[in-house]
Amino acid sequence: MCSQLTEQEETWSLRQFMFRCHGYMLRPRLRPGWMPSWRLAGEYANPFHFEDSKALPKYRSDVVRGAIDAKRISDGKLVHIKCIKSKSAEHQIAKMLLGDDATNTMPVIDVFESEDNHKDAFIVTPFLRSADSPPFESVDDILDCGEQLLENLVALHAKGIAHRSITMRDLALDASPLYPQGFHPVQDDCLPDAVTPTSPLSRRRARVSYYIINFSTAMRMPEPYDRTKPAMLDVGSYAWHGRSATPPELVAVNMGLRTQYNPFLLDVWLLGCAFNRMFAQTYSNVSLLDPLIEQMCQSSPESRPDAAEALGRWRDIRAQVGHVHRRLGEREQFQWPGKSPVLDVRSIALAAMKKHRLSGASGSKGRGLYKHEEGRRALVV
Repeated sequence: MCSQLTEQEETWSLRQFMFRCHGYMLRPRLRPGWMPSWRLAGEYANPFHFEDSKALPKYRSDVVRGAIDAKRISDGKLVHIKCIKSKSAEHQIAKMLLGDDATNTMPVIDVFESEDNHKDAFIVTPFLRSADSPPFESVDDILDCGEQLLENLVALHAKGIAHRSITMRDLALDASPLYPQGFHPVQDDCLPDAVTPTSPLSRRRARVSYYIINFSTAMRMPEPYDRTKPAMLDVGSYAWHGRSATPPELVAVNMGLRTQYNPFLLDVWLLGCAFNRMFAQTYSNVSLLDPLIEQMCQSSPESRPDAAEALGRWRDIRAQVGHVHRRLGEREQFQWPGKSPVLDVRSIALAAMKKHRLSGASGSKGRGLYKHEEGRRALVV
């Protein structure tokens, strides 16, 4: 029931005083002594018309694991507060990234130790959503997303940091520029009041940032570190739970054998697999990315480009894409021969007509995309 806190919510509620001392405030529902506001609004008040009825769901649309949403008291900025193990590699990496605005890596606003449990620490970042939330609308959205994520990987590797477990859930977006009036962290298709519907701006109207996040299995190579000669790790066991496939170089681990692997080339394989699932398997006219994604996913680590080489090739691909093609929605995968140009022209015309009807209004949610019957998205025609 929304009138009672879940066990997970109660745990976060007990930390409110500590968070407030560090300058952060949880939602009213998660503050000690909370009383459901709809009980004061009359016998027939609908709880779902009140912001504090929005319970923390078991599965959230944001992607930071083990985190809670909060607001920074000084300016009302929506943030994530993530609980991690103190003194862990993730803790050390977070402190390393704290205040580092010079590189395109996950922005860390604050790091502090728990006052109640010396084994816990907390990382504060901007509130982040899945990289494809809201959905992509154009080829250029995809090209920009991939380029930024590769820039992230290059920056991490330059610091000697290997992520080692990248999946789609580890690819995040700071969507705040797309929602000038904000959005609710649980009911994310509504304004902060959790009742009034809202729609995002198009990515063409607002610059957004993408990040690789969740460093619970990451590691940092000890200094002095030469990124041109990465260490080969000797691995006797490797946690690979929840992944759709085992990296080729770690197959022997599942057989009970010890093996060596290059963690940086492993990251390239993992990001390539994530790109394949998020782009190639979902959208039907991004085949221009297939050769690079295939190179990143080569079974032999030595056959893969490193992160910097992959970024350079991605930028080359982006530079070759025409302006018109960039602005097209995703195209049907299956077409009669010779029909693509007709569909492209019609797509442009329909987009112009829709823009005229909207009279400059911001794009509706998911504008221009739908699920193709074959599981790939295509332009609405």
